[in-house]
Amino acid sequence: MVSTSYIQLWHGEIGHLVQHWNLFGHRMANMLLEKEKRSIRPTFSAERVHGGTLLAMCSNDFVCFYDWAECRFIRRIDVNVKNLYWADSGDLVAIASDTSFYILKFNRDLVSTYLDSGRPVDEEGVEDAFELLYEINERVRTGLWILMGNIPAFSVARFLESRGMVEDALEVATDPDYRFDLAIQLGKLEVAKEIATGSESESKWKQLGELAMSTGMLEMAEDCLKNAMDLSGLLLLYSSLGDAEGILKLSSLAKENGKNNVAFLGLFMLGKLEECLQLLIDSNRIPEAALMARSYLPSKVPEIVTIWRKDLNKVNPKAAESLANPEEYPNLFEDWQIALAVESKVTETRGFYPSAVDYVKYADRSHNLVEEFRNMQMDEDTPLENGDLNHEVEEENGEEGPGVVHEEAENVGQEEAVEVDADSTDGVIVVNGNEADEEWGTNTEGNPSA
Repeated sequence: MVSTSYIQLWHGEIGHLVQHWNLFGHRMANMLLEKEKRSIRPTFSAERVHGGTLLAMCSNDFVCFYDWAECRFIRRIDVNVKNLYWADSGDLVAIASDTSFYILKFNRDLVSTYLDSGRPVDEEGVEDAFELLYEINERVRTGLWILMGNIPAFSVARFLESRGMVEDALEVATDPDYRFDLAIQLGKLEVAKEIATGSESESKWKQLGELAMSTGMLEMAEDCLKNAMDLSGLLLLYSSLGDAEGILKLSSLAKENGKNNVAFLGLFMLGKLEECLQLLIDSNRIPEAALMARSYLPSKVPEIVTIWRKDLNKVNPKAAESLANPEEYPNLFEDWQIALAVESKVTETRGFYPSAVDYVKYADRSHNLVEEFRNMQMDEDTPLENGDLNHEVEEENGEEGPGVVHEEAENVGQEEAVEVDADSTDGVIVVNGNEADEEWGTNTEGNPSA
């Protein structure tokens, strides 16, 4: 922090503390030059003279540096100098102006090599004699170089960060959490990864994995998300890459860790419908399993309904009896035989994963497979019946199987209600309306209520 009395100036990773030299006035400079029998005749009006590693003569607009041994011109820097502060090492100098100050590095070896070569020096001096390290827009009245060992490294790092010197703050900082944050700010993901490896923090791995993914460093992203056990992030990564093998391994890992949502999505993406169904059953999501079977695996509906009845019978036997099984009442399941045929046909292509480069070939495909199969049967004049012979026998006898109700059934297992549209039979969840009319919402005539 800059005050009217002192200024902290930082040297690389460590820094140095020296008491600032007393400024050399004109008289002191002349005495030294006379002793060495040297003289300098500047081509400008020197307003101020400063000592240090080099002799500095200042005009109102610039400063010229000379070496003490030979009085050779080293470099001109265009800045209105108010004061100069050399570090004890002799290779750093702070130049203070009215509104800001600059930290420069003096390349001593480069200058010596250049001068010893005998090459001429132009009016600007040796081009790379000084390297600008920092420019800070703060006014300095007096300055003092200090040893960083006297100040906690965290305070130094915070100071540097506040001055926009984030890279230097990273070099100085020792606290792992703070260094990790600085590395993330700078986008130095490899440095951040090294820090995360040492800390074994899942939150750090997750943050780093998301950043790596957003910058296209996918291998690092995968490694980080694995360390963070971010299974949702891995699913996003693998599905974006079309990595079927990665999704399969992830699904197994998700099941082992009880992340059934991730496991289900992974298996569903791979077309492993039987495993999805089993996962729902194992998770005691039997109604969901029944609905999934009706949509994707109709051949499994009888099996699931049997399981559902058995489970529901523990809490509500009447509701369990009212669940319709397509093997008993195929007439209640629209296009049942066609659905079975579609499943058999589609099973042949499940497990085939086209390459991403073939996306355009599949992008516009939106098929109603049941409708296509129905049309195929109509073209062949051999339409599939909506069920088997029992369907015809029941119609002749005036029996239509279980009725359907519209309102919610209460206490139907797993503390969930079963609701079925009275105008639709395209579902596996069908409730018998012939028993407990009042409980299941039928009217006085025994027909489903509206």
